[in-house]
Amino acid sequence: MTSPTTSRVARTLAGLLFFCLAAMPVAARAQQAQDFTEEQYKLYEEIKATTDTAAKVDKAARFLKENPKTSLREHVLSEYHTVIVNLGQQNNYAQIITLGEKFLAAVPDDDFTFAAMAEAYSKTNNTKGFAAFGEKAYAANPSGQLAHALAGAYQQLGNQAKFAQWGERALAKDSGLYDITDGLTRYYLSAQDTAKANKYAKMTVAALPKAEKPATVSAADWKKATDSYYATAYYTIGISAYQNQSYTSAITNLEKSVGYYKRNDTAYYHLGLAHWQSGKSAPAMLNFAKAYVLKGSASTAARQYLEKLWKSSHRGSLTGVENVIKKAEEELK
Repeated sequence: MTSPTTSRVARTLAGLLFFCLAAMPVAARAQQAQDFTEEQYKLYEEIKATTDTAAKVDKAARFLKENPKTSLREHVLSEYHTVIVNLGQQNNYAQIITLGEKFLAAVPDDDFTFAAMAEAYSKTNNTKGFAAFGEKAYAANPSGQLAHALAGAYQQLGNQAKFAQWGERALAKDSGLYDITDGLTRYYLSAQDTAKANKYAKMTVAALPKAEKPATVSAADWKKATDSYYATAYYTIGISAYQNQSYTSAITNLEKSVGYYKRNDTAYYHLGLAHWQSGKSAPAMLNFAKAYVLKGSASTAARQYLEKLWKSSHRGSLTGVENVIKKAEEELK
């Protein structure tokens, strides 16, 4: 399920990047000793006078490549930066990408261009491009907000290892990012690292009560999303408790999980096991029946345990077990 906060992150990232970009040309104009030739100064004046955007950037890139040591460097960069900021204010992101690629071919270490390219790729929905330049922008100017956006980008790209890397960086800045804690819970569950999954599940439960519904998300969609977050978190906490033989805690948390999402067959299966371990055969059988009825991955094992428990209390007979299954079907409706 896509997080309802994804689009919000992209929008706030956009504002942050161009705020930084707009400030950089001014900051770049540091006082320096005049260390340039007359020819270099004429070229600089020509760049300033050029009104065609592409031509101005081409001239600036050529100047910087051919004159890496001149004290005019920051002034030429300022001319280029102003062009890119103006294009951003005009929402001309396609041209930023075109000009940025050309500029980096001549000046490959320009942090400003990394940020501008990340912003432009984000605004044009090019997730792969955003991730590539977002990482470079982060290396130059680390921020939790950018780490959050990069985590979301890699999640969209299906690169779960990178999602985990950037998600953990984002959480180091803000532990309340429930979309990230949920994603990491799922990631570590799939990797069968229950201890880490449990850690992030507990962070999700702690973060959600303080979360605010994004303005662009309907109340119905927000409830659906938070129900999913809670269901996953409590399921994970319950599984961890079961593995640690804390059966009472397992039952409490797994029941909370199915309260948010009642079609999780493995939750019912583990509820059955936990009740069985606690000596409660009736709720154990009912939960095994629910796991069986849902026909998921736990269905076959759940039916076997249901029959075993039923036979143990009915002199080896299965007569009447269908009544438990019917009750399970009714409760799952």
